[in-house]
Amino acid sequence: MAGQFYYRQLDDLAISICGTRELTDEDWREFHEGSHALTKKLARSPKVSAITFAHVQPNAAQRRWSADFLVKNDVQRIPRIAVFTDSVVLRGAMTAYSWFVQHTTLRPFECDDVRAGLTWLRELGQFDLTQALNAWREGHVKVGLARPSLRP
Repeated sequence: MAGQFYYRQLDDLAISICGTRELTDEDWREFHEGSHALTKKLARSPKVSAITFAHVQPNAAQRRWSADFLVKNDVQRIPRIAVFTDSVVLRGAMTAYSWFVQHTTLRPFECDDVRAGLTWLRELGQFDLTQALNAWREGHVKVGLARPSLRP
């Protein structure tokens, strides 16, 4: 995705950072195929995930395609996902959405509350917190986003 999407897996944690201003269907497929290939190469599926979309989120058709891709490729469900966003509306929507999603717990966090989100993810998944914070910063730099401030 021309350096606009960052995916990294650290033990049980998957980190996804999207910095693009336009998310095409081709970009979305490329992200899924690339991250799935990495997971297969590592031979370890993540148990938890930290996700942020800086400017744009997947549309309804892209979300449907994602669901089909996950089923078709027998991708294991990620039981806990932290979504980082500065949008109050999106945080509210994620909370409401989490009431209806079975077998996955979604929890929204403000973008500068990464430490709290990762700490919440560590309740279920094993990964080094310092390494994860460094990867989070690295991802933001690689996709051209301002380095995030991290609360203590």
